[in-house]
Amino acid sequence: MIRKLNILIIVGLSIFYSPSHTKEIFKEQKSISSNIEEIAEEMINLNSSLDLLSLTISNLVPRNSI
Repeated sequence: MIRKLNILIIVGLSIFYSPSHTKEIFKEQKSISSNIEEIAEEMINLNSSLDLLSLTISNLVPRNSI
């Protein structure tokens, strides 16, 4: 009887725990994907800024000294 009760408690707890756990994982994955999108956008902005800086430096420095 106690063994059946223990099995019933384990199954019941796993059913209640599982849906909330998957929701938390989904929220974390959504947060990570939005963070990756933000990082990619910042990398694009940094790349364009670096290109502008390179052009500015190459225009300021004479060609013979490079």
